[in-house]
Amino acid sequence: MQHLADRDAAHDSHFDEHATRLTALEAFQAALPNLDLQVGRQAVSFTNQSLHTRVLTSPRPFPTAPSVFCSLESGSGVTGRWDARAFNITAQGFPLFCYPNNIGDTSSWSNIPVSRLALTIG
Repeated sequence: MQHLADRDAAHDSHFDEHATRLTALEAFQAALPNLDLQVGRQAVSFTNQSLHTRVLTSPRPFPTAPSVFCSLESGSGVTGRWDARAFNITAQGFPLFCYPNNIGDTSSWSNIPVSRLALTIG
């Protein structure tokens, strides 16, 4: 019985931690009522290329062109030495540009996830 009581107390503690985090997140959002934030992930695949671009569209248009941050989530070998960024950003989307740190290197990718965060603060 004591084991069950201890587990119940642990769950209550975790619930309280999540409730505290949620309250902090709600306070942050309330402090920035004009924050428009969108996140996403795109699996990228290509064969034997020295760079790769793909147009990504925002799930819903922003009121103005957002700031966009991109990051490779994983990759091994040569793929781990590549970067990703956005360019020509508009309210509707942007081209994702994947490129190697060593100019001229070629690589092949198979479903490498690239994450993005786009935001405006009106």
